[in-house]
Amino acid sequence: LSFLKRHIIRIFFIIAENLIPKNHNIIIFAGGGGTRYADNSKYLFEYFVEQGEYDCYWFTDNKELLNISTLKYRQRMLITRSIHSLNLFLKAKTVVISHGRGDVRPYYLYSKCKNVINLWHGIPLKKIGFLDRNTLLTRREYKRYLDEVNNYTYMLASSELESYILAAAFKLNIEQLWVTGLPRNDKLVDGKTNALTLLLNGDNQAKLILFAPTFRDGNRRTDFLPFPDRDLNKLTKFLRKHNAFFLIRAHIDEQDGFTEILKSYPDLQNRIKFAGQDLFADVNEILPSINILITDYSSIYFDFLLLDRPIIFIPYDFQEYVNDRGGFTVDYFRYTAGPKIYTQKELIRHLTEYLENPSKDAQLRENMRNLFHYYQDGKACERIYKKISELNK
Repeated sequence: LSFLKRHIIRIFFIIAENLIPKNHNIIIFAGGGGTRYADNSKYLFEYFVEQGEYDCYWFTDNKELLNISTLKYRQRMLITRSIHSLNLFLKAKTVVISHGRGDVRPYYLYSKCKNVINLWHGIPLKKIGFLDRNTLLTRREYKRYLDEVNNYTYMLASSELESYILAAAFKLNIEQLWVTGLPRNDKLVDGKTNALTLLLNGDNQAKLILFAPTFRDGNRRTDFLPFPDRDLNKLTKFLRKHNAFFLIRAHIDEQDGFTEILKSYPDLQNRIKFAGQDLFADVNEILPSINILITDYSSIYFDFLLLDRPIIFIPYDFQEYVNDRGGFTVDYFRYTAGPKIYTQKELIRHLTEYLENPSKDAQLRENMRNLFHYYQDGKACERIYKKISELNK
């Protein structure tokens, strides 16, 4: 939107929000940039609907969602850009998002008239918001982003440490951070899932290794196992020997590159499966089934700590990534609970050790889990429900 259009929309919503009385029983949920039904907003939305106390709606720009017959609570999903949705939005006392204003675009979030709860979408390992000096380039962009975060009433955190990180990243008062845990992690603690059954042809005995790299900014792309001694034939033999599958969850724009590499290794294709957003919108749908996680700088690491299972890190382009993203919120090498590897030989060695002894490095994982997760009981939704209920009295 142009500056003039955004300004007109802002003025309209400020006037309308002040004129229209608020219904404390209506709660609007949205997330994933307004297109995806996933992440923290999804799990909290379903929890609220199941309680039956509030009139809850999910707003989306994705018309295809409304055509998925198996989707839970589809009858409570509305297209954001409609007169009916606009009317509900202006009446709602509470709006719950997971990313930012884009979740309910083009509506304007005005916290002087409603509660705006940003659940966020993960414990930040890399710098975000105002901590990331490489993101906010112009004065206009800075002011626009500041206007957005100034209209967050509350945000969520999983620990006291994270609450201070988010307060600094979004220029919030520490009192605006609720240490509750994340709704999506309730599913991890619950541990019930059969999401991967079809993908693995019903092999319930197989060991599952998930490779989940983070997305690179700019023109750089994630390299698939970027080792000087990479030998995919040896990797195939290892996976077959241990009855293990290598699952790849890469960014949708990078999956084609991985596919091209695998075309040259037909045997490996039987042991490598893609588990991207096109198949599993929420990674937490599959994490309870994963035996070992391999990542680089993704915050998926923090969620996986709750399962107390081995984690391997591949920081092959550490300095380039620091230059791109401006660094990390904590000391990367000190606060990542697992080995950092740079060769396939190291990868095979650590995978073998972890498959034979999953409790290896358990104390290190416990230390980090207790630091980054104050609650580990799977009751984040319950705590958030109580806090929002207090606001809506």
